[in-house]
Amino acid sequence: MKVKLSLVAIQYSNHKNYVSEDYTKVFFTEDNEIPYIIASTKDEKETLKDLFSRYFKVDYNWFEKQLFDFRLVNNNGNIIAETVYITHTPEVIDAEKNGSFLKFSQIHERQIELEPFYERAITGVGRSTFR
Repeated sequence: MKVKLSLVAIQYSNHKNYVSEDYTKVFFTEDNEIPYIIASTKDEKETLKDLFSRYFKVDYNWFEKQLFDFRLVNNNGNIIAETVYITHTPEVIDAEKNGSFLKFSQIHERQIELEPFYERAITGVGRSTFR
């Protein structure tokens, strides 16, 4: 079974009003995806460091990271265990190596379809533990 680590990175602008469209942005790769990495033989922390260094110029330790959720995904008969981390950052000029932070209108313009799983991470709505 493969283990996939995904990162939902949300950026807030200190220079905008919180109701402004420019206040919140979400990071997407150049392929318009939530960034992820398939875990290797490294431990979780080292794998996350690799993920951050692939997409950001800012040091891994600067980001406050939180474990958000976990799921099993059936990808054509291959089961993938996905762990999603979330980070909230202030706006940092030229912080991205690959990809970019997008406003919600830009996400819509690019016709990026987000799974509800990632939408919950972006909006901060957790999963209920009671069913």
